Amino acid sequence: MSELDPCSVLAVEEISEHAKVQQPEHTTVGGAPTCTWPAQAQDTAALVPTPSVAIRDKGGVQDMNDIGRGVQFTTEDGRDYAQAAGHGNCNIAIGVTEKTRVDIMVTSAETTEKACELANTLTELAEPRVPQG
Repeated sequence: MSELDPCSVLAVEEISEHAKVQQPEHTTVGGAPTCTWPAQAQDTAALVPTPSVAIRDKGGVQDMNDIGRGVQFTTEDGRDYAQAAGHGNCNIAIGVTEKTRVDIMVTSAETTEKACELANTLTELAEPRVPQG
């Protein structure tokens, strides 16, 4: 998975249809290559959703961390997924292998429900670009 660029999983144009974002920034979070699309906010104190994609090569969906409301696991069309949500954040893991996954994360949303709604939409857009097995 080292060849997968986290910024190639979603396009700024796709995200912009659902959230006001800036151009993507490459970072490393917890050792994972990450791409973040910073929110465009007029008020720096505003809760504005910020989407990110992280390439996790040291843990599959079963290793996703609970961020407040537990972790829900599901399988759809032969692919494993996990969702963890809480405190205005929502993370969805798309399984690649038993030990690798791609995380679609939305942080700093107004509500956890809004974060998960956006994360679900972005996961649907990203999934075809995520390798499987």
